[in-house]
Amino acid sequence: MFRVKSPQDFGAAIVFLLIGLAGLYFGRELTYGTAARMGPGYFPYILSWLIIGIGGVVGLMSLSIEGPPIEAPQFRPIFFVLLSVVIFGYLMSYVGLAITGVVMTLIAAFARRNFNLLESFALGVGLSIGCVLIFVYALGQPLPAWWGE
Repeated sequence: MFRVKSPQDFGAAIVFLLIGLAGLYFGRELTYGTAARMGPGYFPYILSWLIIGIGGVVGLMSLSIEGPPIEAPQFRPIFFVLLSVVIFGYLMSYVGLAITGVVMTLIAAFARRNFNLLESFALGVGLSIGCVLIFVYALGQPLPAWWGE
């Protein structure tokens, strides 16, 4: 009988295996092709098998290497990070990328227990400037940088 020595690794192995199996299942009707003439199913098929292989290796390691137990989920970080993503999707078309980035960063910062408003605001401003410069101006993505665009 096998004894799981690292429950976190064992759980990760199960997730890897499920993702790999889902990739094989959902990509089963795509044309595979050959290495010289790859079809649309070639890369997902190879990637799914690689993910399954990683899951197998991590699963075997969980049986031989001691590791920490699985911790209870912490809902505060999950809630604030998901809320920031929803707010980003909602505000983007109204106030633009620059302001939305700052608001999103401030909301996501509440996920931390040691929330520092000034530090989070500075991070948000820096991220927003970088995102506007890279995505709007350098890459020319069709994103509004400011409201009314």
